[in-house]
Amino acid sequence: MKRKEHKHKKTFHILMISDIGDSGRQFNISQFALRAAAVFGILVIAAVGAACVIAYRLYSSNSAQESVNLQLAEQHELVRRLEEENQALRAENATLIAENELFTESAVEAEEEADSDIPRRFPVVGRTTLLASYAEDMPYILIDVDKGGSIVAAGSGMVVEITADETYPTIIEIEHKKDYSTRYMCTQNVALNIAEGAQVEVGDKLFEASADNIQLYYQISYEGNPIDPLNVIEAKG
Repeated sequence: MKRKEHKHKKTFHILMISDIGDSGRQFNISQFALRAAAVFGILVIAAVGAACVIAYRLYSSNSAQESVNLQLAEQHELVRRLEEENQALRAENATLIAENELFTESAVEAEEEADSDIPRRFPVVGRTTLLASYAEDMPYILIDVDKGGSIVAAGSGMVVEITADETYPTIIEIEHKKDYSTRYMCTQNVALNIAEGAQVEVGDKLFEASADNIQLYYQISYEGNPIDPLNVIEAKG
């Protein structure tokens, strides 16, 4: 007969001795309990590790989300500032455009005002015929004016003389700035719209042709010397 082997349970003894007095305690722990405690400890450590990993991931996720939110907030703030700057630039641009238009209008008005001092305008409004051009022995141009035509001031100035002689029943002389003067000599008596000493603007009516074939002798002088009126009239282009 074979001998039966008996399995013996292994046990571990833990002896705890106190430093105070001579008392002590002894604990008996089986191998199974020790293994179970080890497994439990491993599970606890694993659970704690998993919890730490989850917590870390949550923290990282929250941190990443906060970082994204912060970047979005910064971008929104940047967009807001750019929009404000754009609006400010638009307002400034509109102001500059308005100032430029005002400056241009002022410059044009100043140019027109300065230009009106020179007798550049043709002296008749209406149907006309140029009968004679300027010459040294005839220092004026001769214009035939149809009925209803208006003889007008060729430039702004002052009426310094209204007179007549044997040849011209109506003579009007206007002094302009910049050393220009004009003379309107008509072969007929006409009803005048101006008086001596009056200030006239370019285009103001001096008198009207009440009949056909009224002849106007028109003269321009510069610094007291007659010049060709067509050169001055054409100078404006």
